[in-house]
Amino acid sequence: MTSETVVRSAVEPVEVPAVSLDQMLTTGVSYRQIDHWCRQGYLKPLTATPGSGYARIWPAVERDVALLINRLQAVGVELATAAQIARSLVDSGTNRAELGGGVFISIDGGAA
Repeated sequence: MTSETVVRSAVEPVEVPAVSLDQMLTTGVSYRQIDHWCRQGYLKPLTATPGSGYARIWPAVERDVALLINRLQAVGVELATAAQIARSLVDSGTNRAELGGGVFISIDGGAA
């Protein structure tokens, strides 16, 4: 005999604004880059997919992350570092992030 425990949340589900692939592409990032960044874990889609070739939907905030990664890479920042900085900036809602050891980076113009 088995027993199951059902845990129900008292919290209402939160609706998250979502963007499509077309909206992600407005960042100037190619489909292949977006796919690669998803597989590497730098972008976090709302819909879990087994890999490329499947439609993904992203929280709207991921568009800002993609845009910042792209901007940082354009000025020579390595991908993993660019992704870490972009995530930190978007998550904090500021334009300043600590790289470590008291060294900060500031991005003018926000995510746009």
